Amino acid sequence: MSIRTAPSRRAGRSRVVRGGVVALAVLGSSALGLPSAAAAPAVTIPLTPPEVEIVPYPVENTGPLTPELWASGPASTPVDAEYGGQIVVQIPAPLDGSAMDVDLELAPAAGDLPTRTYSTTTPGPDQLVLSDLGGGQYAIALPADDTVNGPFGALVFSGLTSPDSAVQTVGLVVYELQFTGTGVAVVNLAPQMLVLAQVVCPLSSGTRCPAIPVDAGTAFGISVPPTSLLRTLGLGSFDHMRLGLDALDSDGYATGDDTFILTDHPGLVTVADSYNATVTLPRNTRGGAYGLTLVQATGTAGLISVTFGELQVTGVPAPAPRIVNAGLRSDTGWGETPDAGPAHRSSPLVAAGAGMLALAGAGTAVAQRMRRRPSATCAD
Repeated sequence: MSIRTAPSRRAGRSRVVRGGVVALAVLGSSALGLPSAAAAPAVTIPLTPPEVEIVPYPVENTGPLTPELWASGPASTPVDAEYGGQIVVQIPAPLDGSAMDVDLELAPAAGDLPTRTYSTTTPGPDQLVLSDLGGGQYAIALPADDTVNGPFGALVFSGLTSPDSAVQTVGLVVYELQFTGTGVAVVNLAPQMLVLAQVVCPLSSGTRCPAIPVDAGTAFGISVPPTSLLRTLGLGSFDHMRLGLDALDSDGYATGDDTFILTDHPGLVTVADSYNATVTLPRNTRGGAYGLTLVQATGTAGLISVTFGELQVTGVPAPAPRIVNAGLRSDTGWGETPDAGPAHRSSPLVAAGAGMLALAGAGTAVAQRMRRRPSATCAD
């Protein structure tokens, strides 16, 4: 079963948005073939994605995201608010909220259908008043208590855009609210950014990205140059990172084998400074295509980036192809039905892991639960 991250996903990059990041699991240490010392890198991969996609998330509900949180995703804690009070939201600087719409869906409990919806697009008694305070800040006047609806609320900000053509956005962030009474309290919200990127081609490209050739048992470098879009957005530091490999099939899709977390094994990843690192592949790495997934947390506020790439490894012979269930490629609870063929797939590097998606879309899931119909099933 899966949950939509946003209703406006482009088909061309649905695999990346759906996966968010690989659900990294450690391989058995007996098969690692660890090197005794890191070698000098034969090639360095610059993390200079031509475009990024920003998924804003409700940090006040989830807490700051970290690379370790993808295993299960964080719990969501409602933000306390008051009927008749005010919400002031600070939209992240790369995004533009001037054309956004805001909805407030009230329900008796989380998971229930909304019983009343206020909106900036609805005239009359159900209108939600939005004021532009300047500097990316917007104020939302919360309605009075009608004594019937609530006290659970989903505050949905949609239609976020970016003036930079290299910055795409899901355009949706959902906050879970809990009304605690009536008053004039002002609640300040500042959604943080989960940024998805890909090298060496854009996330939105319609073809599979070229793979970077490396040899098993050798080292390669990864760097984030000063000109990288990640650094322009204040991201990309190696100070808090995790790096994983997933075996890919001939179409570039994860085979479903366990993910090998390189950063969990001393000696495989050496960080020289905040923007330069060296990675050594175990000498027993089988030859073939691998998805490389790098998760980087920057600062303490919750800024996090996920960068995808593909390696073509020359190593020991790969095993014969396994027969996989075409309808369910993962036992994590996330399903996937193959589309018409490789020509229609882009960014096919991400395994169908649930953890980071739940983490990145925790607030969005609240709105989806409230909007669902009793007879409906969750869809991808």
